[in-house]
Amino acid sequence: MSINSDLVLKNIKVKRFEFDLNEVVPFIDGQTINISLNPTPIISKNSIHEGLLELKVTLFDKDYQIKQEPFYLEIIVQGMFEDEGNEEVNLFEVYFPNMLSMLYSYVRTYISSVTGMFGIQGINIPTINVFKFLESDVDNN
Repeated sequence: MSINSDLVLKNIKVKRFEFDLNEVVPFIDGQTINISLNPTPIISKNSIHEGLLELKVTLFDKDYQIKQEPFYLEIIVQGMFEDEGNEEVNLFEVYFPNMLSMLYSYVRTYISSVTGMFGIQGINIPTINVFKFLESDVDNN
């Protein structure tokens, strides 16, 4: 079965990656991780069918030592998207949940791979239901 989509991920890059380890508090497998997601859509000035989605994901927060949390991690990933639609609707109005889901899956892989190379247990963040996240985000402004 083939499903065609007009959405194309043209490029993805890591804009920022910050990791600080709290050496006095070990990370335990299965531990609850506070995750913050902050997507920022930026439509192209040239076309409503091109845009950049920037996704900032934070695990715990900068007060991780005070709160006795095992680490602080922030990653910002940028995905350049375009669609081939002929509609007069911008690509974020049509594909935003898909775009967010695509970038989040890259973020999960980046975090797992990079933290595993730091000499600690690789950190695997859970998958998310993008539609529920967007509904809760609207509820929380």
